[in-house]
Formats: sequence, C-alpha cells, structure tokens
Amino acid sequence: MRELAAQVQHAARTHAVVALDYAGHGASAAPAAAGDYATDAIVGAAARAIDALAPASATSFVLVGHSYGCTIAARLARAWAGRGSVAGVALLAPKTALAPHERLGLAALRAAVPAALLDAGAWLDARLGPASVAAASVLSRAASPWLRAEQTRMAAAMSGAAKRSALLAAEFAGEREFRDFPAPLLLIGGTLDTVAPPDPNITAIERWTRVPATRSHLLIAGHQLMLEQPARVNALLDAFIASLP
Repeated sequence: MRELAAQVQHAARTHAVVALDYAGHGASAAPAAAGDYATDAIVGAAARAIDALAPASATSFVLVGHSYGCTIAARLARAWAGRGSVAGVALLAPKTALAPHERLGLAALRAAVPAALLDAGAWLDARLGPASVAAASVLSRAASPWLRAEQTRMAAAMSGAAKRSALLAAEFAGEREFRDFPAPLLLIGGTLDTVAPPDPNITAIERWTRVPATRSHLLIAGHQLMLEQPARVNALLDAFIASLP
C-alpha cells in the first residue's frame, strides 16, 4: 500500500481505514495457487479482510481503488449491494481495458517467458533509478527525481513470477460492473496518464453508469496521480466523503 500511503495516513486521522495488499503485491506473500490471483478470488479475499479488520462500530464503507484496484472496488460494491453498507466508491485512474501494446505484452507472458528473465529485466531497469521505464510509464515528466526513484523501487519489489501470474489473471471492470451502479461514484483521472487515460476509461464509465451522483475530476498527472498530487487527491476524497448521506 506504499502507493496510497498519503491517502491512508490522511484518512486515518478521521476515519477507520483498512488498507490491503493483494496477493503477491507489497507485503502480501505470493500464493502458491495461480487461481488465487484471479480477480474474483481477490474480491473475495478483500471482502473477508474488511469484515475481519473493520471496527464493529462501522456501519458503512467508502471503497477506494487505483488502476486494477478499481475493478476490485467495483465488483465488491456490487457484491455488497444487498448489505446497504457501501456508502460510496472512489476510483483513481480506473482502467476498463488493455491498450494494444499491453495486449502484446500479455501475449509475450503467455509464451512462457521465464520468470528469471522477467526478474533480470526488472533488475536492469532498477539500475536506471529515476530514469527507469517503470517510472516513466506511470509518472508524468513533471514528477520529481525522488518520486521516480521511489516508483522504481516499488516496481522492483514484486517478483517476475508474481507479476506474470497477476497480469495473466487480471480482469478489468466493464459495462457489466458499472451499469446501474449501486453507490455514488467519484472518478479521478490523470490528463497525462498513458496506462489508463481518462478517454476511453473514465468516459466509458460515465456512459455506462446511471448513478446521478457520479463526479469526475481530471488532474495534471500520470497514472500514479495520488503520488504526484497527493494533497489534491486527498481534498477530492474528503469532499466526496463529506457529500455522502
């Protein structure tokens, strides 16, 4: 959860916060079974974790997701629609489909590229520090050298085997998840995002959803907009939560 650390620390001042690292990500161990990387398996694990960790006094939740995490949040909101406990959903840089170059990358992974080769590529990229491909792909040119180096470190922390399993199993929320969405939505995108550009991603969600309380905001930032503009993202989240009944 290092990527959302600023939001977690800010929200924890006034709210109970449950922050999760998905299987194979961050501090969570890489599971032995490939099926544990499946999107619905992660949704189920997230639901169990929230139920186990949330304070007993909590009667409602605001779900926050970034990138692929937006799919997890959207599916969890639909799964919990009957509980009446999801007060709102905030999606940062939501991604609804793979770009053509990403589909080519997945094809290479399906061709059984050895995990050791993926690790070697990540190691070589990490040697570039702030100039790494890992940083350039998700941060805008305005990002500081420190932030670029931090992004490089975060990207290098995940093993090649875990990256391949996670990427091959990932699904992205589409019209099925957003049609007649059961909760108010906050959508935040980065105008310089090349991983999940607002058009077609946020524009598609706006077209699919029929929730009158959908709010969209665009920031001058890349895919990791919460790292590039943490104060602005925090302010938008605060305003969204304050507007909920």
